[in-house]
Amino acid sequence: LAYTDQHAGVSVAVLASPLSVAIPASLAFLLYGDSLNTVKVVGLAAALSSLYLCTASGQDFGVTRAWLSRLLPILVFFMFGCHFALLKFTQARYLDSLSYHLYVTTSFFFALATSVAIGLAWIRAGVKVRYRDLVAGGVLGSINYGAIYFLVKVLGLEGWQSSQLFPIYSVGVVGVSSILAMIIFKERLSRLRTFGLVVGLMAIALLNL
Repeated sequence: LAYTDQHAGVSVAVLASPLSVAIPASLAFLLYGDSLNTVKVVGLAAALSSLYLCTASGQDFGVTRAWLSRLLPILVFFMFGCHFALLKFTQARYLDSLSYHLYVTTSFFFALATSVAIGLAWIRAGVKVRYRDLVAGGVLGSINYGAIYFLVKVLGLEGWQSSQLFPIYSVGVVGVSSILAMIIFKERLSRLRTFGLVVGLMAIALLNL
């Protein structure tokens, strides 16, 4: 995702990652017996349309290489989709409510160990690591921990299907991000993004019927 931001454009990365929920949502019908009806199909289509409208800015961020612009979004889409699908598979087959914290803590421990190893290699190579970078990384890691933990917990709720939850999750993330950007950074919502948010609300309503 970070590499795509740098080399293929922010808009490409922002578009590919939320649309990846199409992978776990589709697999849910095959692996977990999620119900499929016309209302849900329309809701899923509306959710994906909302994500596209909210993230397709139409701006050119300067793609460095033509092949990167085609390959990187596919990789982001596939990797994020596999991440969510694996998260649901692990929750459904191997976890219970008592092991959620242990599962997330273990995965974040390995992420920490990996980042420390990479950081030490950078320092030996002469790259300066600033204190504020470590603080920002810690804050971001804490937020990500909460995001993953609560997502796993929600996926385990009775009466909810992952084909509903993943689209609602992505639409919610994009919607809240847009609102916070408007409040904190004084960004103005374009007509396209506003329409996308309205479609997203309709999608959430349809997925909850």
